Amino acid sequence: MSPSRIIAIPFVISAALFFYLAWEVDNKYTIYLFPVLLVLALIFVMSPQINWYFYQKNPPDLSRPLRKFFETRHPYYQQLPDVLKLRFRQRTALIMAATDFIPQGLEKLTEDVKALASSNAALLTLNRTDYLFREFEHLVVYTHPFSTPAHPDQLHASELYEEGANSTLIFSIQHLIKGTLQPAQYFNVGLYEYARAYRICFPEVTFPQMEDDQWPLLEKVGGVEKSALVSYINLEPLDVQAVAVAWFFTFPQRFKAILPEAYETLKQIFG
Repeated sequence: MSPSRIIAIPFVISAALFFYLAWEVDNKYTIYLFPVLLVLALIFVMSPQINWYFYQKNPPDLSRPLRKFFETRHPYYQQLPDVLKLRFRQRTALIMAATDFIPQGLEKLTEDVKALASSNAALLTLNRTDYLFREFEHLVVYTHPFSTPAHPDQLHASELYEEGANSTLIFSIQHLIKGTLQPAQYFNVGLYEYARAYRICFPEVTFPQMEDDQWPLLEKVGGVEKSALVSYINLEPLDVQAVAVAWFFTFPQRFKAILPEAYETLKQIFG
């Protein structure tokens, strides 16, 4: 139960009591009912801020089923040292709470899909105190590759839409799940788009210079040709820096051997 709902419980009980007294005993008790209802209305309106305040003071962990899911299925979580696993789960839970998930073609998103999407963001900001992607609090998930007003003629797997307060990350659920759980076999569009969002949200961070002439080296890191990656995402141009970040986390040893300078720079950024 959320903190705001817990706070509301005594006021709900009080409202019910005063309503009963006003109805059954004396209507003068209505003067006590209105202030209680006003407080309940304020709690309802302010519930996101109330919840977030308590979550920051007492970071929630993922639910037991999600913890088990991460322990058995999540490759990035499994690779973390034990001392960082709790922080990773808590950051994932906090980012989930701060994100407005918008399903398309689904009645609602399951908690495991929300956790998978949020875990990509948590991985990138695990070493930061300001870990939220505040410009990208909206996340849209389709059941399949999609077109958008920005790209109406292309069915693609992921997209970053930058438009001030309406900036949004958009994913095909099948690509998001496969990329997060099987990143060695399927390119992780979650890390890719959040890496692009990272540069926007944290512009003070200097990323390694990655130009198109480094694609042959990146292809060796990822074990896939650029043309295949273009076909997989189906939205050009590819962001070479974001591809590098995704493969930095997925193939760290290979990345270090093939692009040692870029590896050290990314290591300094992400820890």
